[in-house]
Amino acid sequence: MTKAAQSATLDGEKISQEREQRFTSFICPSCGSSRLVTEFPQERDNEKNETIYVSLNADKREVQVITIAPGAFNENIYCKLNSISLNDNPSYTALSYCWGDAKQRGDIYVNGQKVSVTKSLELALRYMRDGKEETIVWADAICINQNDMTEKSVQVGMMGQIYIKGSIHPVPITRKL
Repeated sequence: MTKAAQSATLDGEKISQEREQRFTSFICPSCGSSRLVTEFPQERDNEKNETIYVSLNADKREVQVITIAPGAFNENIYCKLNSISLNDNPSYTALSYCWGDAKQRGDIYVNGQKVSVTKSLELALRYMRDGKEETIVWADAICINQNDMTEKSVQVGMMGQIYIKGSIHPVPITRKL
């Protein structure tokens, strides 16, 4: 192997190792596809998103849900992130959707902050949003703090209960994004 080929291989291995450190492999619960994702939430302008999350009490089976403000399909999506206890038998919809291409992004507003989400999630929220009333939704990419690995582990372990307690809303997205 030439020195140039060795250098390219070593550089490729280095890049691959860096990617492994920055990305996590997830399997989509809806379609079973696998993808590498960066930690959520991502914001294009700054990294203030940590402030949208509150600490949850696992003993009380607390989770976070978003309350989507009413609006027309093409209007910006505004949400509030709130914590609830599954012990209280809350009313919410558990969104089941296919993550889609992580490179295709859309913006929503959560607690006043612009948050970048996959285009498929943005579209799913648009279809779920009511024109006149608030809609309460649990969507994993937003409602689980992806930057807190301990909390994420607890929340992922509760996903079965989250889907059982909520009304499940599969969103078929047939148009190509």
